[in-house]
Amino acid sequence: MLTVLDFFATWFWLPIPLTALHFLWCWFKAYPLYLESRIKDRSSPKAWVFLPSWWKGSLVKVAYPIMLLLCLLSVLSWTGAIAGLLPKSLFSALGAFIVSAATILWLQRLWLSQNYLLQRECYFREYKEIAFDYHSKGKTIHEADLRNRCMWEHQQSLRKAEQSGRLYRYLQAKAKSQKNIGILDDNEPHAE
Repeated sequence: MLTVLDFFATWFWLPIPLTALHFLWCWFKAYPLYLESRIKDRSSPKAWVFLPSWWKGSLVKVAYPIMLLLCLLSVLSWTGAIAGLLPKSLFSALGAFIVSAATILWLQRLWLSQNYLLQRECYFREYKEIAFDYHSKGKTIHEADLRNRCMWEHQQSLRKAEQSGRLYRYLQAKAKSQKNIGILDDNEPHAE
């Protein structure tokens, strides 16, 4: 183990490109793994989650092993770089490994969940817009019908954005939109 860390300590610059490669893989190729886990979550499945059309075939099979390999290489390279700065001992190497592994795993979860968080924000923004539209017209809609309509419109919008090659830009723009949706309380005055 110490010889592997000595190798990574001599290549002290290697953690940065390996971590960048890990980030790019998680952010652009492996994020549907997290989306699938949200769909299959037994406690509260998310039927509105949109999986991109390119997520099929061999990529589904290799995405997780490649992500694990990049994670392991990132952890080992950071451990080697940190251990190279510390006194040579098994205790310091183990401490560097634990700190590196915890940090990289936390970052990996953050990178994988980013697309889901954007989709969730877009879905609930769409939900509020549809609810406000019905409310402002004085129409009533059942909760299940509202969810179904919102889910359908959300999926269609994301499908169109993906077909035009701007899915991520669409998610970011809609999630960060500053458009004020309005107040849904009948007792509150609202601008017409």
